[in-house]
Parts: sequence; C-alpha cells; structure tokens
Amino acid sequence: MQGPFIVFGEFKGLFKTRQGAPLGKTEELPVDNTHKVQVYQGTLDQVEFHTDFEPDTYRKLGSFILLNVPNVTIRPGQNGPFTGERLYTFTQLILIDPKILKTYEINGETYGEIASKAYGKTFSEPQLGRLKPDPFDNTGYSMQDQWWRNRFFNDGINGCGTLLNGCLANFWKILGFLLLLLLLLGLMKACNSIANDDKACSDAEKARLRKERIKQELDSTRREYDLNLKKALSNISTIYFYQNSTDLHANSSGINGTLDRLSQVMQSYKDKTFFLVGHHAGRIENKLIDSLRAEKVKSLLIQDGVNGSQLITKRRFDKDAKNLPLDDFMDENGIRKYNKNMSVTIEVKK
Repeated sequence: MQGPFIVFGEFKGLFKTRQGAPLGKTEELPVDNTHKVQVYQGTLDQVEFHTDFEPDTYRKLGSFILLNVPNVTIRPGQNGPFTGERLYTFTQLILIDPKILKTYEINGETYGEIASKAYGKTFSEPQLGRLKPDPFDNTGYSMQDQWWRNRFFNDGINGCGTLLNGCLANFWKILGFLLLLLLLLGLMKACNSIANDDKACSDAEKARLRKERIKQELDSTRREYDLNLKKALSNISTIYFYQNSTDLHANSSGINGTLDRLSQVMQSYKDKTFFLVGHHAGRIENKLIDSLRAEKVKSLLIQDGVNGSQLITKRRFDKDAKNLPLDDFMDENGIRKYNKNMSVTIEVKK
C-alpha cells in the first residue's frame, strides 16, 4: 500500500542543536540557525493509522510541531497497511507533551534523546536509506524558533509551554536565584563578623555587587514568568455554561477545549493560586447558580490533576449583569439557552 500515511504512536528519537548552553536574558538571539533544533532520527511504535489528517486535534499547549523530519522508522505491528519496518520522512510531526530523556555535548554542540506520543503525516514514498542530520539546514526544525533560548523554554501554541515541565522552567530558575542570593548574603555577613579580615571584606564587596546583578536578573525573570502566565490565560480565562445549569458549554469542554488547556496551564504554574469566579445572568437565572458553577469547574480541574489548594471559588452575584439576549445551541440534550453572562472567569491571586 502506498502512502502518504497518517499515524499516531509512541515516539523516541534523537535531536541536536549547535547551541551548547542556554542564552542569558541580555544575550541577543543568534541570527543564524545556532539556537534551532533538529530532530533527525526516531522510531514510532504501537502505531495507529488514521484516514484523515487532523493536526489541530493534537496542537495543544504542550505540543512541539516539526516539519520535514527524516529517518523515522514506523513499526506497524500486525494490523498495519504494510509488514515489517519502513523508513519515512514526515512532512509534519507533532510531538505531544515531549520529555527530554538525556542530553550530552559533542564539540560544542548539544545532542539528546526525546520521547513522546506523536502524530504526523509521511511523504508518499518511503526513504531508500538513512539520511545524515548534517549539514544543519531546514530539516526537522521546530516552528517555534526561540524554544531553545532558555534550554527547554518556548512560547508554545497558546501562549505558554515548555519542553520539560511547562512554565515551571522559569519557576526553577527563580528558585535558583533565591538560593544564590542566600549564599551571597552569608559572605557579606562573614565580613561583618570578622571586620579585620581584608579578604573576607573584599569577597563581601564582590558578593554585594553580584547580589545586585542577581537581583536584577531575578526581577526580570519574575516579570517574564508572570507575563507568560498572562499570555497563557488570555484566551482561556472564561468557561461558559447553559442557562440555569452547571453543564459546560460545548465550546468550553472536550479534548483541547478551554477547560482542558486551562488545566495544563495551572499544572505548569504550581506556585500560583487562582480564583474561580462564578457568574449568573441576573433575574433569568437561579441566584445560587454562580456558586455551583465555580464549584463545578473546581471539581473538574481537580479530577484533571490540578492541586485543589491552588483553587479558590468566589461568587460574583452579578447584580450589574448586562441584559443580554439568549442564544440557542443544539447538543445531545436538545436546544440549550445561553449567553455570555453564564460563566466562570479565572483570576490570578496577587
């Protein structure tokens, strides 16, 4: 059977980048391909073959989208359209919540192993032989060009995401800065305790200057960290419902729906607390429905893996809710009424 094939399976592969170390905040991004990443080899096991190519189904917060990825061995198992292994180049390959297994440096370049679930589409014909990953060209580059800037950090599909642990990449960086500041404060205290020790005081002055630089870097990282959260929530901060109901509107539920993406963001920002603010549509709804909606969203997020201690429910009461007309929506239960006042909004606790 001739391709192209649309497949989903367990992916393990190899990648490389010419960048040997993460860039600092003040460093300019290279104008060439130094910071880009090339996935140049891999295998797909436990493969499912699909008939329609629907990449938007798999493009979510933690996805990593690659174009023209060579040297991927497909192992179809017993129910595949062909027997044995075949080597293909993928026109598009989506790595879903990928994890770095290991990295190592060779001659100033970084190589590594990666694993994830993957979805993609092959070229029509298989490769006749394995292609070399060099020279670095446009093969297998990520569409998110800057993801390597902080080693495993990128902006993701919907505003925020990382290759390893979501937005926690910057959280651990902030924690590292704080530990370093504690060490520097210890050096400065040593000078005050031994005032006649010139070396101790010289070290303390260096530590003071270093402390100022680290504090500036820490403040910058915190601002970026909070800005990333704001971007991530920009399109997913409202969950909608039907009239007098705690049933989520179809546009807010389902795989990669608003609630699904919201859960991923919250699990990436484990140090943040979120208000779930329930709303109702004034006199045309039960006054207690706002509280019930907030509790429903909290319950669903906890079921999806969010820590309950991060979530605080609130009622808005909405005495000033705008008198909006009702719209109709057809679902499996028939025609449902709704408007934009019937919602839960997400706020970050300061």
